[in-house]
Amino acid sequence: MPISGSPEYAAVVQDLLFGAGHPAIKADRLRTAHTPGGTGGLRVGAEFLKKFAPKATVWMSGPTWPNHRGIFTAAGFALQEYPYYDPATHGLISRASATRSGRSRRATSSACMSAATTRRETT
Repeated sequence: MPISGSPEYAAVVQDLLFGAGHPAIKADRLRTAHTPGGTGGLRVGAEFLKKFAPKATVWMSGPTWPNHRGIFTAAGFALQEYPYYDPATHGLISRASATRSGRSRRATSSACMSAATTRRETT
């Protein structure tokens, strides 16, 4: 396998994240980085984000995996949390109900940075 990873895998990841036939895919403006596992991918994503948005606040879902906070804190980010799971109903909290109930100052959708972190080409 080349150092850039499997082109077939990258194509599937891009289709999954952006939707097959997305204009950015068709224009060949995306690149996919293979990383060592989910935690490694998150750290690579955090470092990438820090380089291009150093003052960003990272919003993460609550609950989330315990290591997620440490990864983004180690990269130097301020963290905020938004709820997505209601233990009383064992269901998801909609954006509208989180805003109405005051459980979230900012209702937001999460971006997924996984073992294959996809980014827009910058050159």
